Amino acid sequence: MQNPKLGSGEQSARSSARNQAGKPEEFETWTRHWSASAASDVNDAGFVGLRFPAYSEPRFPSTDAAQRSDYEFCLQQLRQSDYGNYLINLLHSSHDSRCAHASLFAFSVQLARIKDAVTNEDMGRLRLSFFRDALQGIYDADHAMARVYGPLQSPTLRALRETIQRFSLPVEPFNLLLSAREADLRYPQPETVHELVKYAQAAHGSCIALHARVLLATLEKPVEQEALAAIDLFATQIGTASGLAVLLRGAPHHAAKFQTYVPRDIMKACNVSVKELVSQKVSVSSNRKKAFQSVAEMAEEYLNRARRESAAWKCVPRACRLAFLPAVLASAYLRRLRSSGYDVYDRRLQLPWTPGTQLRLLLNRMFGTLF
Repeated sequence: MQNPKLGSGEQSARSSARNQAGKPEEFETWTRHWSASAASDVNDAGFVGLRFPAYSEPRFPSTDAAQRSDYEFCLQQLRQSDYGNYLINLLHSSHDSRCAHASLFAFSVQLARIKDAVTNEDMGRLRLSFFRDALQGIYDADHAMARVYGPLQSPTLRALRETIQRFSLPVEPFNLLLSAREADLRYPQPETVHELVKYAQAAHGSCIALHARVLLATLEKPVEQEALAAIDLFATQIGTASGLAVLLRGAPHHAAKFQTYVPRDIMKACNVSVKELVSQKVSVSSNRKKAFQSVAEMAEEYLNRARRESAAWKCVPRACRLAFLPAVLASAYLRRLRSSGYDVYDRRLQLPWTPGTQLRLLLNRMFGTLF
């Protein structure tokens, strides 16, 4: 009941004070974080969607404040450039594996950005050589380039060094990733389907395999050989499907530079030219759709191969199944692409991940199902 002797402003102030009385300080902190997160979602995406609020973002516990800052830098890179893996990062239950995942995929993001940041192939090779030498210095402290560069200045490389040393990661997947990005500096269009599959496996399957090894290292019991073989199998198949889906989703970006990843043998079979594939202004032809449909069906075939390996999936430790969640993202995009009639330039395909996709990620994480 309102007091007639008080003004409306005083009544509002007293009402607010009564509502806040007795509530802990954490409530106010939670409210401020939630409001900031909601405002950020509106500003970045243009609408408020189902997103993980800022208060649930990982806080990397470490005795070293600089190390914690490096991991948070990696996470920010994922949020800006690889939102799908950012969502997957939030589903980790272990802080160590969460930090490792952020550093691995932030490293992949930095390598992928090189081609867009340089004006010629030689400059790109120079930047890649820096990462290659820095990686060699991580594995070999007596390496000559490690003495030349001294302490690592890149927060991503510092976080990656901590991940490699903590989980004893092998160097071979990193070499495959660097080789794939080096080949990508040249004109990216592959000649054959085999070259396209090989590139997708190296550029994306390597990161998935490294992530799976991180999760394996967190297990208390030793893993049987059957489980290791199953993990390698799914890393190859899901990495290929995920890589192909990423290339299809990035087709508008590649077309702006008059580039395409559709192999030449598919172009010849579909009777379509590069100009027709990269031009977004021309009317959509059936041949162009058929070319992109061939790549999409190839990705779906690799996903179906993984789905058929139900016996091998049972051998994969439950804690390691989180590494294969990119299959959920690839499946969601391919489903939307199919509904659009395989028009990769449909603007609806460039929208952020829908709440339904985010829910599928969560459910697959909870139940450990095969996407």
